[in-house]
Amino acid sequence: ALRAALGSAFDDAEQDVLREAATRGGVWRDQGTCAVVCAVTSSEIVVGNLGDSRAVLCDKAGVAVPLTTDHKVSVPSEAAALEARGGNVDADLRYVRLPAAPDVGLSVSRSIGDPGFKKVPSLGGRDVVSAEPDLGVFPLREPKPDGAGAETKEKDGGAGSAAHLSSGDSGAGGAATAGEAKTSVTTAGAGAASAPRHHDHSPAALFAGLSAMSISPRRSAEVAALKYSFLLLCCDGVWDVMSNQEAVSLAHREIVRTLKQKTIKRSPRHANMHHVLAREASLDGDDCSRICSVLGTEALRKGSRDNVTCVLVVFHGVEELRNAAVDASGAPATAAAATSP
Repeated sequence: ALRAALGSAFDDAEQDVLREAATRGGVWRDQGTCAVVCAVTSSEIVVGNLGDSRAVLCDKAGVAVPLTTDHKVSVPSEAAALEARGGNVDADLRYVRLPAAPDVGLSVSRSIGDPGFKKVPSLGGRDVVSAEPDLGVFPLREPKPDGAGAETKEKDGGAGSAAHLSSGDSGAGGAATAGEAKTSVTTAGAGAASAPRHHDHSPAALFAGLSAMSISPRRSAEVAALKYSFLLLCCDGVWDVMSNQEAVSLAHREIVRTLKQKTIKRSPRHANMHHVLAREASLDGDDCSRICSVLGTEALRKGSRDNVTCVLVVFHGVEELRNAAVDASGAPATAAAATSP
């Protein structure tokens, strides 16, 4: 099952990093990463999340629908788990520290690597920071009239969370990832991007990861059944300075703008052919990469001091946004009153 495979992949990555740290020592003792992974099938998204990267969908009205919740020390339930495992959480819920190393702090409660917080000798070999991801399945299509394929019910997934992610089964398709990882992978029709964890805070160094993908339209019945226009995955360099809705609205605005421009450029002198070419004017990989660049640049403009990694996955039927209404700021008009963390 795809969900189980994602869980195994996270575990393999954790063991690989810890093995390298034990073998090489030195700077490897401080290496760690967060990651969010989405495997997209024709009907659903299988999501794996570990740390404070996020996956967010944009519905047909332009409203952000979060698929993940952050694993940060500032989340009370995560802070309680850290303390139960022997960690010392700051009073302001900013960092977790080890009793034997109070000068070293970590802001996430779960991660891949960070060997100093794993198998801590002074705590009986326990992991203070967990490497267990949240895993779940989220439907992309409208439920069938008879109720088959009904949407997964939310189950204490956090405020605004669209689906509860927990350990556990199915699917096949492409994969998209975002996080502070050290490698870049592209799999079966989807994009992946990553950015290394380092201490160079120059804009060029922070803006380290961009990736995108687009999918050509399929049969109209399949497109009509989709509930969402695109999927956005970013690491915390984006979410530190932008809400889910702000990021989705910016991507939505750029998608609408790009589609309108491409339609104008492809319009022939013969007006009767306009509707034909308008249907063909869709987004390609270069368009999606430019939109990711706009998102990353805006995060830096807002003062982000962390790695910036963006992945944009555009679904079938995104061409419908060509005629979408936007407000004065360029945000989706229908999403103006929406709020999202």
